Amino acid sequence: MEVQMKRYFDAVALLLVALFVSLAASNSMALGTARGSDTVLIVPARPAVLKLAFDLENMRDVTIVSFRAPASPASPGFVKTSAKAHGAPSPVYIKPADEPLIHVWKGTDWQYVPFSDFCAMAFIDKAPRTAILIGDDRIVPRKLLQNMNWPCKIERLQTLNAADLLNGLNPYFDFSSREWKRLADSYGLQIEDLNAAKRSFNPYDIPRSKTPLTTHEFKQEKDDAPPAVLIEKSGDQNKAPDPSTLK
Repeated sequence: MEVQMKRYFDAVALLLVALFVSLAASNSMALGTARGSDTVLIVPARPAVLKLAFDLENMRDVTIVSFRAPASPASPGFVKTSAKAHGAPSPVYIKPADEPLIHVWKGTDWQYVPFSDFCAMAFIDKAPRTAILIGDDRIVPRKLLQNMNWPCKIERLQTLNAADLLNGLNPYFDFSSREWKRLADSYGLQIEDLNAAKRSFNPYDIPRSKTPLTTHEFKQEKDDAPPAVLIEKSGDQNKAPDPSTLK
């Protein structure tokens, strides 16, 4: 009986330890860094662009970072800010008025990122290979550009147009035909196959009269005998020879 009770308490203790470790790990993930991806999408906190970013996240392993420009860059002191995107409200934070508001998507909700942590890339586990910043100079805060000295390749797509963004993102994500169709249907776009003419080209459809003829040039070295020349025979050469002239 005592042995059974001891095993029971040992099992309960082990279960409590496992539960404590699980809660500690989840709490650490909630407060710590986000998972790292090879590609980081840095997009303005606008619904249309965020929708595109989340569509890409469903196709590829990417980390989404949103930014919001300061409401009044010239105002001194500190301001209270809040952000709400993708249905997940963010808490209110106090930050310098000239700093952009940065959030990173952690899979279930947004996590606020201090601007210094963003500049030092301290909000993700590993450095990405490519960071794609979306927005022109009117949308992207100048302070963000000046302090984004990340040790990776940084690309900019200075547009918010869905068609231009998808065409600009394709070299990095290499969309398949099925993905192109899904994205086109989602954003009301029409796909234009730029390689259709090349695929429909059939060299056997060209008539021989329009096929360029190849010419061969003969190179003659010095003192070499010239190539034979064909001379058209005259009418007299077609006559049979006089038998009396034959020996």
